[in-house]
Amino acid sequence: MAAQVEKKSTSTNTKAKASKGDNKKSTKGSPKKENIFQRFVGYVKNVRQEVKRTTWPSRDDVLRMSLIVIGALIFFGILIAVVDWVMTILLNAYSGLQPAPAPTPTDAGVVPTPDAGSTPAPDAGSAPAPDTTDTTGSAEAPAGVLMLSTWLNQLIGFLR
Repeated sequence: MAAQVEKKSTSTNTKAKASKGDNKKSTKGSPKKENIFQRFVGYVKNVRQEVKRTTWPSRDDVLRMSLIVIGALIFFGILIAVVDWVMTILLNAYSGLQPAPAPTPTDAGVVPTPDAGSTPAPDAGSAPAPDTTDTTGSAEAPAGVLMLSTWLNQLIGFLR
C-alpha cells in the first residue's frame, strides 16, 4: 500500500515537472509576428468574449443608479449656487461693490429716437462716422477696471 502511494506521488511530480517545462517558451525559432489585420481580428474576438462574460446590471438597477446620479447633480448644483450667492453677498458687503445694474434698451442694441436738438442717426446708405478714439493711451481706464483693481488691492491687503 505504501509503495502505491509513493508511486502516485512520483507520477504527479513528473507531471508537474513536465507541465513546468511546457510553459517555457523557446527563444530559438520564435514564430513570425502577426500582421496588423490579424492582430486587430484577434483583438475584436477577445473583446467579444469579454462582453459575453460581463455581468450586466438589470433594468431596475440602471434606473435606480441613474436617479441617484441625477439627484446628486441637482443637489450639488443647488449647493454650489447657494454658496455662490452667499459669497457674492459677503464680498459685496466687504468691498462695497454693488451688483451690475440691469441692462437698459440702449445696452441691448436698441437705438433711442433722436430728441430735438440732438444729432440725427446716420442713414443706412451713408458712410460710417470716422473713428475718433484716442489710441495714445492717455485715456482713463473704465470704471469697472478701476473697481476691480481696488477690490483686488483690498483682497491682497486682507490676505496679508
